[in-house]
Amino acid sequence: MKKNYLVEMPIDDLSKISHKNISDLSINNDNFSFKTDKKTLNIIKNDFEYVYSQNICHKKLKNLISKHLISIIGLFIFILMIGIVSKTITEIVFLDETTYNEEVNKFVEDRLTKVGPFRFLRGDLNKIDSELKNVFYQYEWIGISQKGTSLIIEIEPSFLDIQEEDSKKSGSIYAKKDAIIKKYHLEKGIVMVQEDQYVKAGDLLISGDIVHYDNTFEQVHPLGYVIGEVLEYYEFTIEKVNTKTERNGKIYYQDFWAIKNKTFGKSKNKFLEYDLETKTIFNLFNFFFVKRIYYFEKEEIKKEYDFDSAKEYAMSLIYKKFMKNKTNDNEKIVYIKLARYGEDNNNYYFRFVVKSEESIGEFKPNS
Repeated sequence: MKKNYLVEMPIDDLSKISHKNISDLSINNDNFSFKTDKKTLNIIKNDFEYVYSQNICHKKLKNLISKHLISIIGLFIFILMIGIVSKTITEIVFLDETTYNEEVNKFVEDRLTKVGPFRFLRGDLNKIDSELKNVFYQYEWIGISQKGTSLIIEIEPSFLDIQEEDSKKSGSIYAKKDAIIKKYHLEKGIVMVQEDQYVKAGDLLISGDIVHYDNTFEQVHPLGYVIGEVLEYYEFTIEKVNTKTERNGKIYYQDFWAIKNKTFGKSKNKFLEYDLETKTIFNLFNFFFVKRIYYFEKEEIKKEYDFDSAKEYAMSLIYKKFMKNKTNDNEKIVYIKLARYGEDNNNYYFRFVVKSEESIGEFKPNS
């Protein structure tokens, strides 16, 4: 049996412990000490009055803790900090910088809890993703995911990526819709309309045919825009139960290096069904590249609509179309009103009247 106990007794009792299972006997002035096992210790305690004992293992542990107390506390704090940092949120990133939206950013910020210098996500990320989709339903797609300590927000489409017309072509700008003119801005050309004027689709708005004071004639590419008040009707049929495959908000990205058009590296993506997007994050003389590939997981999602949610979804399609075609900060939807509705066993039917102020000009080159 292991001798795990250190015993100290008065020197007068030394002769009385003969034949006991002890070791490492040591005499010190009026006392003597030795090591023994637990069974022998219990016998000695029953036979003698003055016995002091302690567990050697406990003593070594206490000495070790005492000696390295600062290091142990430091290690504990370090482990605690790693745990805190792994759960903290350091930044909110829009996957496409051109889709940054202050309201979306604030919506996410409001769902973070600040504790000292740290910020933590309050609630389940999937629930926040669902709320984001419900609140900002005008987007074709909006989702949030977490990568390390970053929250990544994805918004589609980006209506800001607009192809510029060839400014070298001469021509004029014509109305593409019936509208009442609300405002206009001209940089080059001649304005052919005025505010509060009613125009029909095809009417001339800004002419590129300029007659100068010296009676010389010039054909230019007109620059400017015309904002008109437009009244339109939209009709929708919304299925009460709809199943489709779409992105679920989960995202994984991986960096690869490439030489010209050949990419090297093995994908570690675990998603079974996904969309891919690639961005170049480093380019050396158009020869050596570092490319970042984003994997967006997709899954089959079943949506069931009641009257209110079907109505909101139909309105979101109007917003989506408007935002997709938006090219000017002065454009806006004034109102969307439900004009008529109906339903059967499978579908809801809606008819909306929509008033908007939008850029109604369309450039047509001279033939």
